[in-house]
Amino acid sequence: MLIRISLLLVVLFSYSASHSINDFSGNSLDNSQPAIIENKSKLSKTDDSLWGYSSKGRELFEVTTSSGEIITLVDVDGLAYSGDMIIGRTESLKENGLKIVTGQEFPESDEIGPLGVTRYPSSGYKWPNGVVPYVYASNLTSDAREAMNYAISHWNSRTNLRFVQRTNQSDYITVRDGGGCSSYVGKQGGSQTVTLARGCGRGAAVHELGHAIGFWHEQTRTDRDNYVTIYWNNIQPDARFNFEKISSRDGTNFGDYDFRSIMHYRTNAFGINGARTIWPKVGGVDTDYMGRGTQLSQGDLAAAASIYGGGTNPPPPPSNPTIKTSKSTFLDNENIMVSFSGASGDAYDWIGLYRQGGQNSEYINWQYLNGATNGSRQFAPLPEGNYEARLFFNDSYNVEATVRFSVESTGQSGPTLRPAKSTFSSRENIVIEFRNSAGNEYDWIGLYQRGDENSEYISWRYLRQRRDGSVSLPALPAGNYSARLFFNDSYRLEVQVDFRVVDN
Repeated sequence: MLIRISLLLVVLFSYSASHSINDFSGNSLDNSQPAIIENKSKLSKTDDSLWGYSSKGRELFEVTTSSGEIITLVDVDGLAYSGDMIIGRTESLKENGLKIVTGQEFPESDEIGPLGVTRYPSSGYKWPNGVVPYVYASNLTSDAREAMNYAISHWNSRTNLRFVQRTNQSDYITVRDGGGCSSYVGKQGGSQTVTLARGCGRGAAVHELGHAIGFWHEQTRTDRDNYVTIYWNNIQPDARFNFEKISSRDGTNFGDYDFRSIMHYRTNAFGINGARTIWPKVGGVDTDYMGRGTQLSQGDLAAAASIYGGGTNPPPPPSNPTIKTSKSTFLDNENIMVSFSGASGDAYDWIGLYRQGGQNSEYINWQYLNGATNGSRQFAPLPEGNYEARLFFNDSYNVEATVRFSVESTGQSGPTLRPAKSTFSSRENIVIEFRNSAGNEYDWIGLYQRGDENSEYISWRYLRQRRDGSVSLPALPAGNYSARLFFNDSYRLEVQVDFRVVDN
């Protein structure tokens, strides 16, 4: 049975440029909605997010659309934003308003059914023939470049769009470093910016390219209140405008709501102290995946096909994959060997290690399979405890196979490191626990981007002759990291442990 899932897309422009916006009609704050935050007097300071800007200290202004609706935007250095979407230049929008082009001007097609998309007109505002030239700015970090390479490959292999390196094309995307992850919506003309800061990651890169070709956020659908609850009291007060809906006069909904869309917000987007801000009203939704995926959903694929032609190109399902460890019980000084067979062969299939029962997003360590269908991966030793290895398909949280194992203590006196948790928030300090260090004054612990050289530490602390205890180091942006214990002010590595930071 075909499951009909949806995506929402709208094209808008301020005279010369096309953009996308939403509408706050009927969405006044509902104080009767249950709040996760109980003590309102202790709310944290509102900060910008990788996924959008706060209005704190900035101008929040209203713009009237061509359909008579009023939308709210925030001015950031002369540009108007809604979430991570650049709507246009602030002064132009204030002067001219915003004209909206909807799917009513786009010819219907029975051959490629829209599963949830407000579509472009038959000419203009979309990228001609689905070809999107791009260049990388010189300030783009290596992490962001890798994430964008993944996103481009993903869009090119799954849809009829073709992201190509620019030669002499006059209209193109410039991907550059910035304060977060953002993009214009649809083709603008000339060079248009996509920002991808270090820490945005692959999912954000796929998401921002979705905006660049014209996609809007899924949770701005006019029927979203039938599917999700918005906890307005949990949203940072200066960020509530990011949750406005699009008016029914501004767009058209097709198909069912798509919780797995790459364009969906995560469950704690703009939350006060990471509180829940958006939650499904129906059961059976993988809330770990919602807003945290790295792949286009079937609804996203269908939406792209209805605008740019072609099929949906779903990835082939893996055939009976299996995973096992070399032994059921390891010692805490032994590497963990995990073998696999029957993987799909996708370059971004991956294996993660977890504490038993942990959420899919709470991995301790992970490795890609790099296109292998059979083979093995070796992981660093783990502390005493019960664990499991999980095989995932194509950079997603779709579990294909699982195996459990345990780790026992050797009782030996070698040094150990352990993060206080396997996943930290980008708003909290990183606490690393240690034991059985050499006890030298200048033994030290450093934090690193995973894979960096020992000399490329981010922050560090001396242990000051302590043999056991913990150190607290400054918060880090979202990403994958390691903590390393070194001997007596040298780079002689004694032990290391991996951990992860997420943006919330």
